[in-house]
Amino acid sequence: MRHLLTISLILLTARVDAQPMATVIKTQAIAMGRALVNHDQATFVRYMHPDMRKLAGSSEKVRQGMDSAFALFEAMGGKVNKISYGDPGEIFNFDNQLQAILPQYTSVSTSFADVELTSMLLAVSMDGGKQWYFTEPNAYRAAAKKANLPPLSPNLVIPPPAQPKITPKKQ
Repeated sequence: MRHLLTISLILLTARVDAQPMATVIKTQAIAMGRALVNHDQATFVRYMHPDMRKLAGSSEKVRQGMDSAFALFEAMGGKVNKISYGDPGEIFNFDNQLQAILPQYTSVSTSFADVELTSMLLAVSMDGGKQWYFTEPNAYRAAAKKANLPPLSPNLVIPPPAQPKITPKKQ
């Protein structure tokens, strides 16, 4: 009886620790999106594929570029209001990576319009799903040609980009 109880407790503990992979992807994407909205470039950069950071030169260069882009965007009256995520698509194990597509919804305001964008992100894990990195699928493909990144699974279905919803502001 004591062995049965011990085994049951071990299995229950393992089950609590093991979150479904889709939940891990979405949780990390939310942390990345929150970092972007809060101008926390150091956290945001941690969710970029390491090889993509190398192509950019360094994490510091990426952060500097983001700071400059945000400063210009805000100087022109822009603001990222909200970023949210849908459920990831099927997760494929391909070329020593886990890969999935994740919908991203972004709400941006400018001095002349409110804009809602729907885009797809590529979620990639190289450690069995503990750490996920996010990028735009076409950016990953372009970087793969330069940096020998593993190819994308042919099973990934990447929908075409959706048209942004633009609501002009009354002047």
